Amino acid sequence: MAALNYLVGRSLDLAPIPQSMGLALLTAAPPANPRIAQLNEASSTGYFRQSVSFSAATNVTPGQPAEIENSGNLLFGPFTDGAGLSFPVTHCALIGTGAAASTANLFAANTSGVETSAAGWVVGDNCTISRSTAQFKAGAASLLMTSVAAGAMRAKAAAAVPVSTDHTYRVAAWVFTPVAGLQVAADIEWYGAGSTLVTTSTGSLVTLAANTWTEIVRTVTVRDSNVTTGILSIRPVATAASQLVYCDEMSFAATKRDVVVMTWQFDNAGQAAQNESLQIAAGDLSMSLG
Repeated sequence: MAALNYLVGRSLDLAPIPQSMGLALLTAAPPANPRIAQLNEASSTGYFRQSVSFSAATNVTPGQPAEIENSGNLLFGPFTDGAGLSFPVTHCALIGTGAAASTANLFAANTSGVETSAAGWVVGDNCTISRSTAQFKAGAASLLMTSVAAGAMRAKAAAAVPVSTDHTYRVAAWVFTPVAGLQVAADIEWYGAGSTLVTTSTGSLVTLAANTWTEIVRTVTVRDSNVTTGILSIRPVATAASQLVYCDEMSFAATKRDVVVMTWQFDNAGQAAQNESLQIAAGDLSMSLG
């Protein structure tokens, strides 16, 4: 085990305030104002981020920055890889997770509830769609999907929702069907510049009970900086033609934001290369506030 001292840090953005913080080991220098996806984080058997607690602020002087430091030792490892980390660790990063974000539904009211029309939705695959008042979770109407044949159906939100890197998004829909055992999933299609599809986050299929409203949920954190918008896709799997699936109270919301709070550089950059574990002593991590 080795303790690495004399870390030199630099301040980065801390807004909004995270709910928890973890320290990550890096194998290369981070860029200025990095996003989490830009960090070269260590990857080895036995490695995981360490939770960090900070002391109360010291050197509190009006008009001057206050200082805080880690209040306890941080121990990484043991690295159960036979060679330890087997590569140099040069930096570390404090990552704030679960920062508060708006949980407001980013869908327009009619897209969410289909109270006026089905104009907020388009057909993706193997179905027709319409506004129906036969079933509803709230209000007086819902989106009705009718299968054309057996196989995956798909209804997609007509308008893409703007999204941001390192934000976590929760999509959901309440679904109802008279067909026992029908399965459905919520997928998110992610798009970049020029409305180009970058990737799709596929949800797990949920088996529905007959004549029961069930909420289908998918939660994804955006790490790819090429992604600028997202589209909710509701995907029931029909077992025959003319099967009915009602959808209501659809939502697309940001639930949290992850941020890089601060980074430090180790004074002896390669010292961690072959260690079975790595300790950062209390007080080694310091930050100036204000």
